[in-house]
Amino acid sequence: LTPAYSVAEPYNQRAGTLGWTFHRARTQFSLIGTVRQVLFSHVVAASGAGTLFEHDYLDEGGDVTISRQLRPTVTIQLRGTANVERFSGLGARTHRETVQLTLSKQFRRMAIWLYAERIQQGGSQGSSTFQSASYADDVVGVSVTYDLFGQRPPGSSVGGAPSLAGFMGGY
Repeated sequence: LTPAYSVAEPYNQRAGTLGWTFHRARTQFSLIGTVRQVLFSHVVAASGAGTLFEHDYLDEGGDVTISRQLRPTVTIQLRGTANVERFSGLGARTHRETVQLTLSKQFRRMAIWLYAERIQQGGSQGSSTFQSASYADDVVGVSVTYDLFGQRPPGSSVGGAPSLAGFMGGY
């Protein structure tokens, strides 16, 4: 009796990103879209016989951000993201949307962010082997960074705005 095994070869991935940013004075607006397709072709062997399986995974997402510098060291930002994942081998689909509002204050060696974020996720179940959890989450938080070594170049910020949503896979 030969044990069954699976090898994810060959593995093909195609990805593309398209973005546009408008920046004037103290206001910035950006749109970013991404698409990533992954194809797994693998052979499952059991008892000496092989069967070819192909699984297609498609990840599409978008990000819209608008920010305004209220003072030289104070910025407010509104960001929205949407992400859809499709699993053709399972006939399933998931989606995730986030909205985040951030207020940041930068000091000489420290930065503070106050943020509120809404995350929603859902999906469609294509087969009994794929379970998609639907949930909504509200997050409010404070993030603080400190430049311990003082190696920050002049004019740059300390750290970056926090996000639990990530960006298109984390984008």
